[in-house]
This record gives sequence, structure tokens and C-alpha cells, in this order.
Amino acid sequence: MTPGNILIIPGKIADKDDLERARGLRAAACFWEMLVAAKAQLGAVDWYALGLAEAEAALEAWQTGGQHGFFAIWEQRRGKMGRNRPAPSSTELHARRMAILFCIALERGGLNRRAARKFAARELESANVFATAPSHRTIEHWQAEQPPLTPDEEQLLATAIACCGVHQPHHLARYFVGLAHLVHNPAARVVHEIAP
Repeated sequence: MTPGNILIIPGKIADKDDLERARGLRAAACFWEMLVAAKAQLGAVDWYALGLAEAEAALEAWQTGGQHGFFAIWEQRRGKMGRNRPAPSSTELHARRMAILFCIALERGGLNRRAARKFAARELESANVFATAPSHRTIEHWQAEQPPLTPDEEQLLATAIACCGVHQPHHLARYFVGLAHLVHNPAARVVHEIAP
């Protein structure tokens, strides 16, 4: 369980194609909700001036298989980027960051860097957060490419350690693996438990 009596339940995704489809549908539903909320707050002039009518048209084109300039630009960029191996999605990068924060929490609990990476790799493998579970060497590679911790990440680490304790690595695993699922798995659910 994570702080505040919140439980993150990973959803089942059959394969990578299903994962990508679920992520796309979830993003579209979120974009529609944001547009509905913006439309309720803005007058017609601001709606058009801010480009929200175009955003709505792009979503309608996406939903119906229609055309919009947004997708032409996307195709052009995809063509340029498609020559190389595709970069990981932003959600995958956020999930990787949770794995790195998990390792940092383990280190602060007394494990050395190598032992922390090995423990994190085992926990991530059994949790099925990533399509291909990272090895401890992969996590080491991720760590080498990371920027310094932000104040929000320091706060997240402090909260995890306060709630789970540094001498409870499996509790820290549930905490950070749950967060990794939440940011990377569109089928994950959050359940707010009611205290007895």
C-alpha cells in the first residue's frame, strides 16, 4: 500500500500492441475531458483564439480516421525519426525514473548501488512493469543518463522512506513498482481505501 491508504492495482495487458492501444485510448479520453472543461470555462472568442477549436478538430479526425494538419506534421516527424531506433515513450521514461528512485531509496537504506540495482531488477521482473524486464546492468545504464534529483523527487523519496521504512525493501518495492505501473500502465487502477 502506498501513503494515504491508496492502493495501485496493475491492470492486465495482453501484449505490447494492446498496451499501445490502451494508452492511446486513455490519452484521447483525457484530451476530450480537458476540451470539455476548457469549453465550459471559455467564451467563443477565446475558444478559437487559443486554438482549442483546432484541437477539437484534430481529436475528431483522430476518432473518425479523418485528416488534419496535426497528423501530417506527425507523419513528417515520424519519417525523420523512424530511421533510428525509436526513443522510449515519456511514460516509459517516467517508469524508468521510478525504478531509479527505487534504487536510491534502497541505497539510502544501506544497500550498495549494485545490490540495490539487482534487487530492483528482480522486483521489476516479477511485477511486469516493462515489456522487457530490465536487468541490473540496464538499470545501471539508465542511472548514468539521469539528471540530478528534483525537489519533488526528493520529497517522493522522503515520503516513501517515511511510509515504508528503509529496512523494508519489499515495502519500498511495492511503493515504487506501484508508481511505475501507475505512470506506465494505462490499465492500472487507483483504489482509495477507507480507514476503519
